[in-house]
Amino acid sequence: MGRDDGHDCDDVKVALVRISLSGIPDPQMRQRLQAIPTGLTIPDQDVDALVSSGEQLVQQNTKVRELISNLDSRTVAVAAQARPGSATR
Repeated sequence: MGRDDGHDCDDVKVALVRISLSGIPDPQMRQRLQAIPTGLTIPDQDVDALVSSGEQLVQQNTKVRELISNLDSRTVAVAAQARPGSATR
């Protein structure tokens, strides 16, 4: 990668992680969430369920956990300061 615009990117690592509603272990919850139609408006209860399930999938994903464990503490601290708390509406 090298330098571009004064930034040294030689230590940048890239990973592709697939997170899908099909990974939800509870079959009833998985079917409920997969049945929610996409659109400009989604009922608040469905949004909350989708966000909660998405957070759980990300937190439980082994690849994501591995990536996080490979970060140094300074990087984690900077990321936590940049985006305090979890995604809320």
